[in-house]
Amino acid sequence: MHELTIDELRSRQLDILLAFDHICRENDLRYELAFGTLIGAVRHHGYIPWDDDIDVMMPQADYVKLISVINDLHTGGVVDGHFRFAEFRIESPIPYHQTFMKVYDTETRASVSTLKPEMGFEEGVFIDVFFVSGIPEDGLDEKLARLQEASDMVYYCTGVPQAEEMSWSHPRWALKSRRGYRRAAQQPLSHWQNEWLDALSAFPDSDGAKRAWCLPDLTAGFAKEAIDDNPWFPTTTLTFEGHELPVPAQYDHVLTQFYGDYMKLPPKDQQVRSHDQKFFLKD
Repeated sequence: MHELTIDELRSRQLDILLAFDHICRENDLRYELAFGTLIGAVRHHGYIPWDDDIDVMMPQADYVKLISVINDLHTGGVVDGHFRFAEFRIESPIPYHQTFMKVYDTETRASVSTLKPEMGFEEGVFIDVFFVSGIPEDGLDEKLARLQEASDMVYYCTGVPQAEEMSWSHPRWALKSRRGYRRAAQQPLSHWQNEWLDALSAFPDSDGAKRAWCLPDLTAGFAKEAIDDNPWFPTTTLTFEGHELPVPAQYDHVLTQFYGDYMKLPPKDQQVRSHDQKFFLKD
């Protein structure tokens, strides 16, 4: 199989993004470029020169509508022949594990997968699609803990234990992982996914919320750093790799809050790819 170069990888990712953009525009669904992809649009009008992924995010209500749009196609999540929209609520004969959406190019495959082989899901070039939820005004720590626990169980139920997480060189991590894998195996995947959905129901929609941030970062400890005035939507557009695509209208406010002087390039030793995954074009 042919290993994709960085330029070929980016070309495939951009094709996925444009297919995603087309679906959203056809169905009046809001989304915007996020994280490093947003910095790239503002600072470089495309990819950050050393970056190798694409992130977008949607309001929670639009994200749920997108799942319905894909399900109404009755194609098992596949659009335009080789773009697989994957989220566990998308109806597909191939089960999916993540609690957020990825859109895959099924003409490619990844060199390594952490998924259990018996799941039958083949990973390839992808983009990440996160959704923005409102942050509850009370009981946040308890609600986050419940959401995180359910998310962990989905991970343990579907993943192959990795050497680094089971190593006693990090005792607390190893103990947590070993207990997690044992507990997750006591219930089917659907149980933990339903637990996660039930925990998520405590989080309001982002529209109208005083504070909002996106999953999975809500469960990674960033909820308390969310911006108080909820600046994620509406959107404007910026050029990304020659295409006008949506970004937060308050992108300067957003990026300054989370990255400081985001227009300044990081030191050379930090200008590295964020992933070490290899991808191949199928024969």
